[in-house]
Amino acid sequence: AVMWPKLQLQQEKPHWLKLDFDLMQESSDEEEAGNEKFSALDKEMMQKTTDELQQKIKEAENELIKFRKVKKLVTTGYLLVYNCIQWSGFFLIFVNTILLVLKGNDSVKNVYEVTGKMMKFCVFISLLEIVHVYLKLVKASILPTAAQVFGRSLILFGVIVPNAVVQSNRAVAMLFACWSAIEIFRYPFYILGLLGREIYVLTWLRYTAWILLYPAGFAIEGSIIYNSIPYFAKTKLWSLQLPNVLNFAFDFSIFLWIYLVVMLSGSSYLLMHMWRQRDRKLVSKPNKEGMSRNKTKSE
Repeated sequence: AVMWPKLQLQQEKPHWLKLDFDLMQESSDEEEAGNEKFSALDKEMMQKTTDELQQKIKEAENELIKFRKVKKLVTTGYLLVYNCIQWSGFFLIFVNTILLVLKGNDSVKNVYEVTGKMMKFCVFISLLEIVHVYLKLVKASILPTAAQVFGRSLILFGVIVPNAVVQSNRAVAMLFACWSAIEIFRYPFYILGLLGREIYVLTWLRYTAWILLYPAGFAIEGSIIYNSIPYFAKTKLWSLQLPNVLNFAFDFSIFLWIYLVVMLSGSSYLLMHMWRQRDRKLVSKPNKEGMSRNKTKSE
């Protein structure tokens, strides 16, 4: 049989033509060599892709760290400004209220006239404290925060502001004194916390002054609401009478009666919440620190 018709000039195989099987390659060997070549390329590309991915992840982590630092700086700055404004406002209210009370009965009637605008401003912007808790800018429970803010807003804007008779009452001066006395300890405590510092006397006052001021404040709030109910029942202010477009009736004086009942349970809840906070801050924490110091000494 003719083996290589295109390479042979003669039909017979030359005697000097031989096959070198050592150099012979089959198709499978060529495929393996090709696969090894492609495998090496794949490994190189995978390594390059992995390195690029790791670099991108590292860059993203660095950007996230920078963002968190900037966010913390901005948040801290904002909270410092907010707390300083609130402390300044309540401090002015407290000082002016005490000075007017010391002057006598006639001056007490002017407490709202002198401090009313500042109190309305401070109570109004205190609505931001609910937003602070919701956005987790501060560590606090949203229910006690909302109860205190909405309670003060209702009494100030809903009861005291529209009633000129109540404004000149001694109870308003006492209420403003209680509210401001609580806040002149609370906001400096927050300011020092943002700066990473603590003064024990201020911490003690923050978690102790409320024991007298909160019950007194609740009692005064209740008396102001109770004495204002006849005024709102007569004037129908904030009430909605039928017929109207909404086909809905609302009596603000009845709402105040209901609020007084709810206020009893709400005030007890807030007092229990504050007591638990005081226990964690002034009782549990010092005990834990003392135990850790004793353990270190024994070791």
